Amino acid sequence: MSLVPRRVFGVLLLIIGMLTAASLIVHSIRLTTGHDFQHGLMPLFDLNGERNIASWFSSFFMLAAATLLCCIGIAGRAKHDRFARHWLVMAAVFLGLAIDEVAAAHELLTRPLREGLHVASIFHYAWIIPGSVFALTFLLMNVTFLRHLPARTRTLFVLSGALFVGSAVGMEMLEGYYDVVYGHGGWGYVLLSTIEEVGEMVAMALFINVLMDYMAHYVPEVRLRVSAMKPRALHVVPEWQPRRAAATGQSGSTPVTG
Repeated sequence: MSLVPRRVFGVLLLIIGMLTAASLIVHSIRLTTGHDFQHGLMPLFDLNGERNIASWFSSFFMLAAATLLCCIGIAGRAKHDRFARHWLVMAAVFLGLAIDEVAAAHELLTRPLREGLHVASIFHYAWIIPGSVFALTFLLMNVTFLRHLPARTRTLFVLSGALFVGSAVGMEMLEGYYDVVYGHGGWGYVLLSTIEEVGEMVAMALFINVLMDYMAHYVPEVRLRVSAMKPRALHVVPEWQPRRAAATGQSGSTPVTG
């Protein structure tokens, strides 16, 4: 099966558009009628919700990126590419992000950090503090790796990364300020959170596109072979056979001549 990066990118954007429309519809119903459950549709389609369709799709995007990164890294190791390790480390990072997107583990840091550091306003969602440190550290550790990439790949890498971090951290700052001042029940907060989630998903779709484009030029074919291991032949040594004779393949018995 052959995959065309642009077509995959288009399909991902279509999925993002459908998820965004569904989220805005359920929020419109909530804000106009006051029904905040809607027979389960509200928590199911809310882009800013956790453990729902939107978060599962976001996790899938990250898992797809991790798979592509892993394929590139494995192909690089086969060619003794000195940057193969960087691809594999990025694959591990995106696997962790995919798990966190579903588990929402980073949200558990918000209250302890907020109370421990006594922060508010734009740092109301205090997980963005260690998140920003991690993003900056990860960038600095991969500067040399980014420089070795082809110009087009490098540009799209940086663009998708900036869009993702800007949405995840930058918009979260604005949401935190808005939440403190106005609360999170109105259209203002809905629009801010929608921009954040859509920005993250578009960034991941763009990242998947650039990874597929890179593979099309430098790793055009990936083969997966699944085979059963052949059972090893077992050499059974009789208990009565001396050890030295077993090592030389000779019998421990004395020949009888008549």
